[in-house]
Amino acid sequence: MKKTTSSQSMTDEKSPDVDEFEQMKAQLAEQSKLIDMLLKKDAKAARPAKSTEKYQDIRPDSYVKIMSLNNKPMNISSQPRFQGKRLTFTYFGETKEVLYSEFLDIKENHKNFFEAGKFYLLDEGRGLIRKLGYEELYNHILTKEKIEAILNSSPEALNFFKSANKNQQETIIEMLFIRMRDGQDVDRNLIAEISRYSEVDIEDKVKKAKKDMEYEEGLKTPNK
Repeated sequence: MKKTTSSQSMTDEKSPDVDEFEQMKAQLAEQSKLIDMLLKKDAKAARPAKSTEKYQDIRPDSYVKIMSLNNKPMNISSQPRFQGKRLTFTYFGETKEVLYSEFLDIKENHKNFFEAGKFYLLDEGRGLIRKLGYEELYNHILTKEKIEAILNSSPEALNFFKSANKNQQETIIEMLFIRMRDGQDVDRNLIAEISRYSEVDIEDKVKKAKKDMEYEEGLKTPNK
């Protein structure tokens, strides 16, 4: 009868344990893969939904609208010295259509005007402001509707004024000044609040302007 050595006996005894250990390793590896997949799935679900704005579809030859938010006539162009594509706005809220490529040139040629809110790109839901990276800038530029809300003394008028940038505040003050000077109805309390906040005495400006107008009228009147 063939004898079994002690080393063979020990190997035979350990073989089942080795197989079980290898199976456990394989199971742990599978579980680890499953956990990774679940974590990636959760992370994907937690991400903000991608914007549905169709700014990718804006072509250079697409038309966009520009609105004047200036209270005076304004000339802007795609090239310096009023060359290239030229636009003339004559009143507040007037709109013009231009090619998207022309707008980009106009924006670069009049960067200070654009950032001050002198003219405004009407996004019209196409995501242009986001594409251009001007979301933060536009948070401090009032739309035509908000400016008109201030002029018409809406309950949010003062808050709207405070949220505007410095240049727009100056434009709004000038518009309120003209209304008062010309005898239009204005909310005196709002005028006082805006005057305090801006440190511009609007009523005093109106009084001085009226005196100057009276003086000029006196010069035109012939002596009897």
